[in-house]
Amino acid sequence: MRENRFFGNFDFSKKEIIIDDAETCRQLSVVLRVKKGDKITLCNNNKRCFGAVIQTIQKRDITCILEEEIKNNELDHTIGLNCAILKKENFEWVVQKATELGVSQITPIITQRTVKLNIDKKRLEKITKEAAEQSGHSRIPAVEKTETFKKALEKKTKNTKILCDMSGVSIKKEDIQGNSELFIGPEGGWSQEEIEMAKKEGCLVRSFSSFTLRAETAAIVATYQIVSFTIK
Repeated sequence: MRENRFFGNFDFSKKEIIIDDAETCRQLSVVLRVKKGDKITLCNNNKRCFGAVIQTIQKRDITCILEEEIKNNELDHTIGLNCAILKKENFEWVVQKATELGVSQITPIITQRTVKLNIDKKRLEKITKEAAEQSGHSRIPAVEKTETFKKALEKKTKNTKILCDMSGVSIKKEDIQGNSELFIGPEGGWSQEEIEMAKKEGCLVRSFSSFTLRAETAAIVATYQIVSFTIK
């Protein structure tokens, strides 16, 4: 049976939860047509989720009673995805699939060969929320403000920085030390200047396939590979 999971600013110190977000209420009452006694899952994006039972369904709000807390299923390892803005719907597709795989944050970046420069942050946040709910996560990845590749690369962090490029050696499990920052280039690939810049910043240049992948495919293949390395 499919789980219906919803994120919101829920106060789990209370047994009774009132859902008054218009979109969530519409999803529950109109799309899913829930009834009194139906069970759903509520999450507050602090990695806490509870089972809940529907009590009342009104036009503007829905009341639930909390049951047991659901075990957090998130990875201990966090993955920051820094991805060049891609054309058409490809960047939205990356955001959706990366959320399903479990990244902790997504930063749109502008590189030397980036063509599209703008994003709809509000729409991307809606995509991450829906993808996190659909795939059963207990947190929604943060969508950060757009950065240049240089600024994203120079951010001070203890995370392992990994640049995805065919010029690098194949990624190995031993490369992953601590949390990860993954860098994915644009449709035209990284410039040699950018690759050298990454190396100077201590970034590992690694290949994730022996084939030439489209940027959006590379983003998901690389993310999945790191996730698979870190699952205990």
